[in-house]
Amino acid sequence: MPAIDAVPPSKARGKVKEIYSDIKGHMMAVPLAFRVLGVRAEILEAVWLEFKASMLEGELPREAKEMMAVIESQANGCSYCVGVHTMFLRVMGLREDQITALHNKIESVEIDDKLKALLLFARKAIDRERTLSAEDVEELRAAGYSDGQIIEAAVVLGNFAFVNRLVEALDVEEDLPVMLSKNRFLAAFTLPIMRRKMRIS
Repeated sequence: MPAIDAVPPSKARGKVKEIYSDIKGHMMAVPLAFRVLGVRAEILEAVWLEFKASMLEGELPREAKEMMAVIESQANGCSYCVGVHTMFLRVMGLREDQITALHNKIESVEIDDKLKALLLFARKAIDRERTLSAEDVEELRAAGYSDGQIIEAAVVLGNFAFVNRLVEALDVEEDLPVMLSKNRFLAAFTLPIMRRKMRIS
C-alpha cells in the first residue's frame, strides 16, 4: 500500500472529481500516483496540469516522450513509472523487441535517426557523470529539432525527475497499468480496448 491512503474515484468530490475526470479522459483510468495526490486537490491539479502540458500536449510525438519517460525512470530506479510508461508504449504499438532494446541499449532500438538522437540526448541529460553542453543541444538542432521542441524535451525530463522521486517517496505500488505491462496475456485482451478509447491507431 502507498504510504498515504489514496482517494478512490468513487469517493472523489469537487475539484478532485473534476481532475480525475480529466485524467481518465486522457489516460482511460486514474493511475494510483494521481489518486494518492487526491488528498490535496491543489497539488493534484498542479502536478496533473504540468504532466498534461509536458506529456500529452506540445509538438513532440507522445511516443517519443513516453520513451524518454521510460529511459529516465529506469535510470532513477522507479519501477512504477517504468511499468506505466512501458504499457503506454505497448498501447501505441511499439514492438516487444523495440521495448527490450529501449530498456537495455538505446543504440540498438529500431527507430528513425531523428528520434534516436532525442533518446540519446535524454540519456546524456540524466547521466550524473557528465554535464550537457551547447554541442549536445546543437546535435539536436542538426537532427531537425526546433529550440521549442528541445525545451519541451528538457521539461519532460525535468518532470520525470520530480515524478520518480514523488512516487518513490510515497511508496506508490503497482496498479493495473503496471500489471498490464508485465502480463502479456492480460494485455492482449486489454490493450486493444485502451487503444480505441485513447484514440491511438
